[in-house]
Amino acid sequence: MSGHVTKSSQKVSKPRLNQREVRDIRASRIELFGTRCLLCSNCLSFGEESCYMFAGVRSCNHCTRRQRLSCDVLAMNTLSSLSSEFERLRRERREAEDELVRLQQEVSGKHDEFLKLQQDISGKQGEILQRLSKLQRLRRQEEIVRGKVGDILRAEEEIDREEEEEVRKESEAQQPPTDSFVASPSFFSGINFDLGPLSPSTAAALGVVDQGSGDGNHQASISHSGGAQ
Repeated sequence: MSGHVTKSSQKVSKPRLNQREVRDIRASRIELFGTRCLLCSNCLSFGEESCYMFAGVRSCNHCTRRQRLSCDVLAMNTLSSLSSEFERLRRERREAEDELVRLQQEVSGKHDEFLKLQQDISGKQGEILQRLSKLQRLRRQEEIVRGKVGDILRAEEEIDREEEEEVRKESEAQQPPTDSFVASPSFFSGINFDLGPLSPSTAAALGVVDQGSGDGNHQASISHSGGAQ
């Protein structure tokens, strides 16, 4: 019929999975829905960290993924095997507890040492503060003593100056007064200084006569003075 579109049914073919992919899917389901159990012999030998089993499935997840048919996960998880494993776990638990107690005691000892060291440090800090306070006090006292010494030295120096001034004034007061009179030319205007001719003895005593000088005029004046006598 014209205008009528018919849809033919087509079958969608799904890609087939290989055996490895199928085993991976089955192992993932065992891990997801199963229960963690004791390691089987294969997992122990290959160093697996965990092992999962599912009720009714003979192989664990790792043996399923690797296609190991000799999986003994069921046998390992029987009552006897569980008892042995329980004893092993309990023994390891006790060892872990003992180790924990030992570590706690060691930490407690270290903590006590730390507290003692902290107390020692606190004591040393207190001593340091005391020494600093004493040092500051000594510095202040030193400055005070230094200032007092300076005051004493300045006072003694001032006293020495005053004593020197007094001594100088006393010395000047004990000296005789000097004549500061200065005669004016008019003072000597009425005085006759002509004492007349000197005698030879007086002239000789005064050193006026100089026989070795060769001054003729000087000798003539002396001789003239002698003849006048």
